[in-house]
Amino acid sequence: MNQLLKSTYKLMQQRTFIFHLGSKTYKFFSPKKINYRHAELQGNKAALQTDFWAEHVLEVSPYPLGLTMATGKPVSGQMPESAEQFINRKLHQAISYPHHVITEAFNLEKMRQLIAFGLEADLLSYAETILKNIRLPITSAHGDLHPGNMLCLGNKLMIIDWSMFSAKGSFITDYIHYYNYSTALQHKESWSKAILREATYLSDLSATLSLPVPQLRLLYCLSRISGEVSQRKSAGEVLPRQIKKYNVVLKQVLNELS
Repeated sequence: MNQLLKSTYKLMQQRTFIFHLGSKTYKFFSPKKINYRHAELQGNKAALQTDFWAEHVLEVSPYPLGLTMATGKPVSGQMPESAEQFINRKLHQAISYPHHVITEAFNLEKMRQLIAFGLEADLLSYAETILKNIRLPITSAHGDLHPGNMLCLGNKLMIIDWSMFSAKGSFITDYIHYYNYSTALQHKESWSKAILREATYLSDLSATLSLPVPQLRLLYCLSRISGEVSQRKSAGEVLPRQIKKYNVVLKQVLNELS
């Protein structure tokens, strides 16, 4: 009985449960994580309104405690366009967009609320100062773009899980995440450690955008922190170990920019 209770408790701590029925996929959110459902639904709706993403958004529909969508297949090499080809095509498209100061891409207000729970105020203040001088193409951003959030529907690549969507974000941070996600998996480490590694894609992106690699790292870190915090109802829900991780990575990246 104790083992059953432990297993049930562990299961309920998971954010989502996914099952397939016919041509539909159902995503159920545990009661404690129902706010993620709202974030994903709203992000999905917003992405469908954008010129940059609309044709690749797998639309979701709400049902009690969950979302439903068409069932896709994992992205494979048999598709007309591979995931990496898609990523590079969208980068080329993004670069043609007008470049603007990027500060509004991040939920800085909610990030400031983390100060009361341990985020170092001077780190965030310094990061905001640097942001005011960085211009990027404002395309909107998925926030968590990686192969696991890409599906094949028919012969078309579609994207799911828009819970970290930023209407004023930039595809540049999505591009970085796509490759950093793979690096993190390869080395079995957090995104916050993987982003500090030397990487060819970062060097190439730096040359393309005429931005130093440390600035790209900072933009990516702020994108991840903002997205993770925005999924929660309040800053107080962010775990202490997460805030500690934010302090460590921001300190290391900002030291590169000093």
